Amino acid sequence: MPERRRTGVRKRRKLSQEAIRSPQGLPEINDDLQSGGLVIEDDILLSSAEAPPITPRNHVTHVAKEPRSLDHGSFIADHSVLACDAPTHLTVSEDSITQPDSVRNAVLEATKATTLLSAPLRRALIDSFFDNALHMYHVIEPEDVSSPNSSVLLQQAVCMAGSLMRRASDSLQLAHCLYQKVKTLIYLNYEPDNLITLKALCLMSCWSVKPPDRISLDGPWYWTGVASRLAFQMGLHRESTYDCRPYAGCLRRIYWQLHSADKLQVASWGRPPTFIPDFMQVNPLTLDDFQVKDLRAECFIHGTKICVLIGNIAELNLQKELVSKQKISEIITSLSSWLQHLPDKLQLYDQEGTRKRFSHPVSEIFIMYFVAIIMLQLLQDGTNQQTHTSVHSLVASSCITRLYEEIHLREETAYLLPIHGLYCMIASLPQIHYRPRWTEKEAMHREELDILCSIMTSMRVKYGGSDMVLRKIERMRNEVATTTDRCLVDGSSAQQQVSESQALFPFPTSICSHMDLIQQPGNPEEDIFDDRFIPLESEWRSWLLTEGHGFADLLGAYAG
Repeated sequence: MPERRRTGVRKRRKLSQEAIRSPQGLPEINDDLQSGGLVIEDDILLSSAEAPPITPRNHVTHVAKEPRSLDHGSFIADHSVLACDAPTHLTVSEDSITQPDSVRNAVLEATKATTLLSAPLRRALIDSFFDNALHMYHVIEPEDVSSPNSSVLLQQAVCMAGSLMRRASDSLQLAHCLYQKVKTLIYLNYEPDNLITLKALCLMSCWSVKPPDRISLDGPWYWTGVASRLAFQMGLHRESTYDCRPYAGCLRRIYWQLHSADKLQVASWGRPPTFIPDFMQVNPLTLDDFQVKDLRAECFIHGTKICVLIGNIAELNLQKELVSKQKISEIITSLSSWLQHLPDKLQLYDQEGTRKRFSHPVSEIFIMYFVAIIMLQLLQDGTNQQTHTSVHSLVASSCITRLYEEIHLREETAYLLPIHGLYCMIASLPQIHYRPRWTEKEAMHREELDILCSIMTSMRVKYGGSDMVLRKIERMRNEVATTTDRCLVDGSSAQQQVSESQALFPFPTSICSHMDLIQQPGNPEEDIFDDRFIPLESEWRSWLLTEGHGFADLLGAYAG
């Protein structure tokens, strides 16, 4: 359990001259924040009676607690020549290189960074985060943001993440306002507790505020990198760091959340990974690492495991070498094992094959599972110039589409974060290059592509880069429509081993419209798949591996 906060006034840190002069030292204060032109009603902000006035000695709305975040020193490996037994003393007086509190206070007053939302809206956004995003960002405890002394930085960060789950028309403006406040507090080193700062940094990767065609210090790639390096400084990549610490479970969850984000970003951008297994020694998550051992905790655990597999596939693609059949077999075994070891509450179907009650977190981890199957197609073709869509990838795509349909029909598309742009694009590729011979299959094929486009269209309200994914899908559909029959290749299910199919798809045929293409046991010689595909050429590689065309950035919201 977290330690109680210390009663008292924390020491004020001062803003350095370099930070004041550097154009990157502080976030840009836009006209909305300066003039109050942001379209947000005044009554959602704290009134002057609710928030104490900013003074040279006090401009916080909470009392700081004792920093608990591994402040014995930054991690330095024992074998390093810079390793030391005792902490190093400052050789320069802090007062000689910092500015008076008045400068820092002026920045805080200009940006209103410490001004919290009204209590009712704040509670609503915090609830929105815990209800809809915790299964992906299980790094916050309710008491972190519910007590009178809760960190201002963390409250603003959780509210920002929660605002992204709203359907309200002003949610984008509200999220942008909160993002600017959190960024200001981070750049001012406002929060003395490194663990609190690390939690806030994890949440910053929820949203990108820059257009996708810009190199930027905003967005998931940047903030995950900053958070990862702070985590490494704190030694979270070494199991020994967690020994005998009362909040070890929280630290372990943070490590694995950052690990998952890194692996998904490798799949999105094709950039080198930050988390390299040879240098990481952290035990996997268990339910003992969670205060509340519920479905969201289990989704987080098994979500991190499927992210490891997605990362493995993406990193093998980065190597651009022929992948052995043995390695492919090992990945298939790992995917099958992941599925078999899911607890009963995370299964889509019961033992009788009846679909269980809808659960958004469960649907999301299964979308990730089917995405991994499609990505595996890249490895199966090695370095060939032509990539042939497999039956497995088409069935996985169909499963993804029907899971998205369930989410969309319940009006829960608003809860999807930008990474789902990657998932939708990957799911669309087998569908686009599928050429069914039968009218019924053709209708299903068109319907499923339309569902994926509907998801992207709904997300474009908050994530402007989704337009790029929609344009990509439309362009590819038009190109495939003009392809002549002589370019078609057969997609025989005989190429897929029956045992492999059953291991990856142990589901009833009702799960999707193409499940009947999976060869059933007892008919090993019968080729029931009589449809054809357009070769993908290098489409997957160009979208998954080309530098600078990642899907998390492509779905970043436009700042204006």
